[in-house]
Amino acid sequence: LDAARAMTTTELIRQYHGLSAHETPTLSQRRAMERYLSELTGQDSSDGELNILACIDGHPPRYYLRDRQLTQRFLDRRTALNLRFAADALRGVLGRTDQLNLGALEGSAAHVIAKDPEAKRISERVRLASDGYGRLAPDIKPECLAAAMDAVTRNRRLCFDYVSSKGQASSLERTILGLVGKDSTLYLVAVEGLSDTPHHFALHRVRSAAVSHQPAQERVGFDLNQYIIDTNQFSHPLYENSRPIRLVLRIDPVYIYHFRELRLSEQQIIEEPTADDPWYRLSASVPNTYMLPPFLWSMCPGIEVLEPKGIRDHFVDGVRRLAMFYLKQP
Repeated sequence: LDAARAMTTTELIRQYHGLSAHETPTLSQRRAMERYLSELTGQDSSDGELNILACIDGHPPRYYLRDRQLTQRFLDRRTALNLRFAADALRGVLGRTDQLNLGALEGSAAHVIAKDPEAKRISERVRLASDGYGRLAPDIKPECLAAAMDAVTRNRRLCFDYVSSKGQASSLERTILGLVGKDSTLYLVAVEGLSDTPHHFALHRVRSAAVSHQPAQERVGFDLNQYIIDTNQFSHPLYENSRPIRLVLRIDPVYIYHFRELRLSEQQIIEEPTADDPWYRLSASVPNTYMLPPFLWSMCPGIEVLEPKGIRDHFVDGVRRLAMFYLKQP
């Protein structure tokens, strides 16, 4: 797809027919290839665009594909829009998409969209926004991201220096099973050996990284999508092998829409207020993860945790500490 890798007629014939470097193309093969090349080269085509095949004059002449003309010729409106939004989503996770070599494809998609009024309106009026508190994304060293992507592309292990959230430094070599973006953080899902439990390494905590000479250890049957589901969308359980818990809440009517519009589980039940209690009562079976208490705290003072006792006790202790902070003058 570029002039640096242009090929002669003989090279094209050998590649197309699977001939070795020592085999000579037949006369019929050469005539057929020359006819195709004649049809696909030139500066003018029926729609006014450059043809998809370019010829470099010489002895012998060499040919290469114009990538933009190639993609524009076969890129329809729907595909162009999907490519545009996919690139935006990946950019939100990776911060950059040059590792995926999307530049030329994005340019072709933009060209197709610009010529189609309906596609242009959709492109201008649909956006993807992250769900968070508006905090800035952590800084990921470009060279570390490049090394991680290179390790995945080449199916090699990754050597990296890592500093945990507690400040513990270590030098590791791991097989990357996947890269997952969650809440503006990009994680490496990696294992040391085939039987190990996958661990998550935040890429912004990687201080340096290099592709290992060792091949990655393939984990047959590993499904990254299913793994994300099984880990409750990357929300770590509070305890190993912990089971879902029954969460019971009292909810202020002002806050109830949060739980009606975004349910906690398929089995969520909401009981209406009564004459004795003007608040709603909710019960649901939910995973017992590290993310559950912060989520519930974000709803204070519009909820009361009734069950389970462990989470209620956590809130009792937290409210007492808050009272110590805020009932005194600063």
